[in-house]
Amino acid sequence: ITKDVIEIIENFCCLNEELSTKAKISHIGLDSLDMVEITMKLEERFDVSIEDEEIANVKTVSDIVELVIAKKAD
Repeated sequence: ITKDVIEIIENFCCLNEELSTKAKISHIGLDSLDMVEITMKLEERFDVSIEDEEIANVKTVSDIVELVIAKKAD
């Protein structure tokens, strides 16, 4: 799951190095539109439903991974 989440996020940001799970969303150049598109890709890839409030509360890539894992467990 972590690898897939990172792959999805990397498609929306322009970094010169590999994305870390510790990376802060605010530091990797993602805006709110990017986050909406990332959410849609995550929902499609993992067959989960993520609420706007849930994605708005994430601070790091790791938070997104944990959110997807929690959703998959439901």
